[in-house]
Amino acid sequence: MVYLSVSGFGQTGANAPLPATDTVMQGFSGMMALNADSNGTPRRINFPAVDTVTALYAFRAVSAALYGRLRGGPGRFLDISLMQATAAFPAPKVVETSLEGEHPVALNVPAGVYRTADGWLAITLSKEAHYAALCEAVERRDLAQDPAFGSFVLRAPHAQYLQTQIGAALLAQTTAGWLEHLARHGVVASRINTLGDWLADPHVQATDAAPAVQGGAASEFRFPRIPARRSRRTAIRVRSGPTSARTRPTCCAASASPPMR
Repeated sequence: MVYLSVSGFGQTGANAPLPATDTVMQGFSGMMALNADSNGTPRRINFPAVDTVTALYAFRAVSAALYGRLRGGPGRFLDISLMQATAAFPAPKVVETSLEGEHPVALNVPAGVYRTADGWLAITLSKEAHYAALCEAVERRDLAQDPAFGSFVLRAPHAQYLQTQIGAALLAQTTAGWLEHLARHGVVASRINTLGDWLADPHVQATDAAPAVQGGAASEFRFPRIPARRSRRTAIRVRSGPTSARTRPTCCAASASPPMR
C-alpha cells in the first residue's frame, strides 16, 4: 500500500499537534517576510500558494511511490507537511540565508521592477553584457563606463543609486515603447501584467493557455491548463553525441516538427 498523509507540521516535532492553514504557514516559513513591501511590512501572497505547492509535492511523491510499486518495490508511508513543502519551494533563498544571513548581497544589480510612463516593467540582467546594453538603451553610457560599476559584485553596494538613475530614464516612454526599444538592444524585459492582462494576451490566447470552462448556473470561467500538454503529433527525438560501450544517449527532446535532416 502507498499511504499519503498531508498535515500542517508533519507527524513528529513540537509543532506536530498544532493546526495550520495556508496563511499560518506563509507566516511561519518566512514566505511573508520574503514578500515584504518597500517599508519592510510582511505580506501574504494573495492566493493559496502553500496549499498549491504542497499538493504538487504530494502528487510527485505518490507518483514516484506508485511507479516503484509497479517495479516490485515495497509500500510506502508518505509524510507530506505544509511546513516542509513551503521550505522546499524557496530552497535557493533558504540556502542563501544560511550562508549569508538575513540580508544577503543584492544580485544582478540593477535588475528589478521599474515604472514607465504608463505602467511597469520587469528587467532582468543575467550577464555583464546585459548591464552595458541597458545603459546604452536608456542613454546612460556614463553608468556603463564608470569603473565603480564594472561588475555585478561592484554594483551591488550601489543598488539604490543605480536603480534610481535607470528608473528616472524609464519614465520617459510607455511600457510598449520600452519593450520594443529594449529588445533591439538585447535587454531581457517583460511588461508587468495583471491577471486580466495575462488572460487577454495574444500569446496566451493563441496557445489556449487558459481555456473557457463551463461552470454551474450557466457561468463560464477561464482555467489555466496543467503545464504538460499531450499531442498525438508529438515525435520524440533523442539527441546525443558519439556513443561507445560505456555511453548512452542522455537527452531527449519532444517536438511536433518533422525530424531534422
